[in-house]
Amino acid sequence: MNIFQTATVAPAKAPKRTDKTTVRVPELAGAIETFNNTKEEIDALEARLAEAQHTIHVAGRKAFLDLYRTGRHNPDSFIIEADDGLRIMYLPTDKYKAIDAARSRYLREKYGEAITSETTEYAFDAELLERYAEAISAAIMNAPEIPEEDKPRLIVARTKFSVAKGSIDRLLDSPDPSEMLEEIQPVIQLKRA
Repeated sequence: MNIFQTATVAPAKAPKRTDKTTVRVPELAGAIETFNNTKEEIDALEARLAEAQHTIHVAGRKAFLDLYRTGRHNPDSFIIEADDGLRIMYLPTDKYKAIDAARSRYLREKYGEAITSETTEYAFDAELLERYAEAISAAIMNAPEIPEEDKPRLIVARTKFSVAKGSIDRLLDSPDPSEMLEEIQPVIQLKRA
């Protein structure tokens, strides 16, 4: 028996408590008001920024795909210039948003096995590791001190899925590069130019 094949899936974290104790501190009234007002202003500015970024990303994605198709390769970064002369750098990266197993399966079925990667991280259950530290130093599977029912729980498996590096360079391998770009969701950076 291979103990790594019997690893248990890490349990989901418990939700945070919502019942908080209230403590009255009168001298903080001005600071709390400033904090709350400033936070509202920041939230409003971030909403405006997100809207502008979305507009730029939509136009940038179209320009990126046009350059990609014309040059027949990944154009990397480029400058977008508006009619008023203002400019911004559009930087598509070979980094991708995290995906789950179902999304990985979907992308593999549609674009082939190479489109995603899967890594599994094994970690010791801290409580069990501490409880059986001396026995583990011998040999996990041969240690008679560890009950059989605890051995499979000793190692916890965490599997992560991601879009494979280099996927952005294979857009033209797809019948619809625009759709593939939308589905693999590369991280796009915008910088002042």
